Amino acid sequence: MAVLDVLAVLNEIKHEYFQRLDHGRPTGEYYLRRLRQDAIERIAKRELSSGRYVNFTSAKHSIHSACTRGLMNYSVGEFDEKLGEWLAGNPARLVDDLCFFSTHYEKRLIKEFFGTSCPDSN
Repeated sequence: MAVLDVLAVLNEIKHEYFQRLDHGRPTGEYYLRRLRQDAIERIAKRELSSGRYVNFTSAKHSIHSACTRGLMNYSVGEFDEKLGEWLAGNPARLVDDLCFFSTHYEKRLIKEFFGTSCPDSN
């Protein structure tokens, strides 16, 4: 489930990031951090309302953890660095790390999301 949570967060970030670009708003490091935090909160609210979690704090911490320590053992700064690389057009390191922890099904979702296969699959 962690990979699916990360993909959900990335989808939220992608939407907001490119919307900011389209409207000429700042997209620097501070805003990327804010976008990540907001995306995690939106996904946490969605998952809480679906009944997956019993409270918002638990949902938010679990999804945040999936994006950092829980899935790829990143610090928040490392996750943000890889987000920045991805948004700048270089998803390779983020894809590699996500694929390492993924099932066959999740690898298909990663391929659909990023438009590139996992290193060990077609």
